[in-house]
Amino acid sequence: MATIDSKEAIDRIIARNGDPPVEEPSEPPAVKIVEYTNMAGRITWGVVWENEVAIGTGNRYEIPTPYVRNPHVIWTRDITVAGGGGASQTPTPHAIICVEHGKVYLTAAAYTAQLSMPYATWHCPTCGRAAQWDDANYESYLSPDGSNPDA
Repeated sequence: MATIDSKEAIDRIIARNGDPPVEEPSEPPAVKIVEYTNMAGRITWGVVWENEVAIGTGNRYEIPTPYVRNPHVIWTRDITVAGGGGASQTPTPHAIICVEHGKVYLTAAAYTAQLSMPYATWHCPTCGRAAQWDDANYESYLSPDGSNPDA
C-alpha cells in the first residue's frame, strides 16, 4: 500500500491504467485508488497494488479510522480487453459472484485477461470490485465424464 498526497502522482497512475512506470518495470501494477481525508483534514490517496490484493490487504484504505475518514474508491484497474468487453450477455462457464451485481458471466476475453494477473483476485467486469470465482457455475459445465469445458 502507498499513501500519496500528490494529485499529479495519482493522475499519472490512472493515466497508465495502474501499470508501473517505465523506469520501474518490476513494480506491481496498481489495482485500486481510494481517496480519503487524513487525520490532518487533507485529501489523501491510498494506492493498492496487485500483490496486496493477493495477500488480503487490499481494502485497508476503505475502512474508516481516525486516520482514514470518508474513504471512497475513485479508480480501479481496467481489467477488460479492447473489443472483448467484460460481462457476457449469455451464460458461460466463466462467472464470478459480485457483492453488488450477483452472478456475472465473463466473456472469454475478460476471463483470459483476469487469468493473466496471477496475484490478483477475481474482479467484477461491471464495477471493478473484488469478486469470488463461481466454482459451482464452472462445474455445471463439466461433461459427465469430468472433461474440461475449456478443452
